[in-house]
Amino acid sequence: QPDNIVYVMDASIGQACEAQAKAFKDKVDVASVIVTKLDGHAKGGGALSAVAATKSPIIFIGTGEHIDDFEPFKTQPFISKLLGMGDIEGLIDKVNELKLDDNEALIEKLKHGKL
Repeated sequence: QPDNIVYVMDASIGQACEAQAKAFKDKVDVASVIVTKLDGHAKGGGALSAVAATKSPIIFIGTGEHIDDFEPFKTQPFISKLLGMGDIEGLIDKVNELKLDDNEALIEKLKHGKL
């Protein structure tokens, strides 16, 4: 018996996800959800339907083609992007990943939205 059955959904299928997630849940005991293809045009609104249909939390989101493109699910940035408000936290994380330690002035300007 598996400890954690994961329903992996494609964000691009939209609201059709609810019926698919419910059918999956009717056959197996889903414990968590992973949402993929969030790097494209899909906002992931169907993910909310999948959570409701499976009564299971989202644990990861996929934002690219590689295994290291899976990110732990964070509610606030996900909802902000879903509502078209952008993901400021994600932008700051990306800037920090650039490792521009030798240019502190540029980093400070970026953090404060000044270029």
